Amino acid sequence: MPDQPEEPLGELIHRLFETAGPIEPHDMETLTQALANAPFSAKLFPIEPAWRGLLPGEIVGGQADSLTYHVLKRIHERQWASGTTRAEYLRDAHAAFQAPKARIAIWERWRQLTAGVVAPVEHVVPAVRRGERSRDYVAVYYAVRNGTLSSAVMIEKPSDLSSQWSIRWLE
Repeated sequence: MPDQPEEPLGELIHRLFETAGPIEPHDMETLTQALANAPFSAKLFPIEPAWRGLLPGEIVGGQADSLTYHVLKRIHERQWASGTTRAEYLRDAHAAFQAPKARIAIWERWRQLTAGVVAPVEHVVPAVRRGERSRDYVAVYYAVRNGTLSSAVMIEKPSDLSSQWSIRWLE
């Protein structure tokens, strides 16, 4: 008998959010692998004029995709170091899902289901790419509705995330 097809990621996340109790190891592995390879949103954002020269070797216009917007914002905020590229920022976002001590969660945010991870920064972002205002943890958000990553940001502690929304931490 052939293997059963994989459950679509969005359906898996909805099921995990609505189900109490422990998570099956296979479901956790499927979720972790999918999130660690998810693309960033293609949504366009306006780019502040002061941010346009922050990506090495790239010319950024008045608007850019979500990945470009967020790496520029994090460099401007000095969470990630000047010189961080789009590829490095995306690699860091993906690495968070598989980092030691990473905690994956699911929650409703603005009436939309979101999955995310909080991981210690030292396991995710190399010291050379941490900015002057880096924090202890990296949080990465996945918009279930769009099937894409929506942001990666540094936070002080995991409770910074859970204080904003009612979160189901997956154990």
